[in-house]
Amino acid sequence: MSAALTPIDFLLRAAEAFPEGAALIAAERRVSWRELALDARQLAAALSASGVLLGDRVALLLPNARPLLTALWGIPMAGAVSVALGPRHDPAALAAALAECGAKALIIDYEYHPQAIELAGGFKGLVVDARPGGDREHSDNLL
Repeated sequence: MSAALTPIDFLLRAAEAFPEGAALIAAERRVSWRELALDARQLAAALSASGVLLGDRVALLLPNARPLLTALWGIPMAGAVSVALGPRHDPAALAAALAECGAKALIIDYEYHPQAIELAGGFKGLVVDARPGGDREHSDNLL
């Protein structure tokens, strides 16, 4: 009898079987399966250390890039659930969706979404800036 292959299993198996294989190619940047698995593990550990628990929801307002892939694997590794927010919504609709889903954390890219600071400012949970170096004035940087 074989076990089901979960998305997390897929990532970990790909990182083991093809560590230097391309998991993501964006412009001139290439990310290996090993790097992506490491990023996801680090995010999972950071979320857990920040109080994100099994079944908690983590909202995402990110472009289709490396931070989104990291989050889509790292969040379930922490036992949490991803909630994608629609980047084309206005601040009021984003705030309503964020409140409705009951997110404990929000992973956001301030440069990607012009209303991000306003949205993050009204959010009472953990706010994570997805950009390397991050906006430490408005958020924690776990990625």
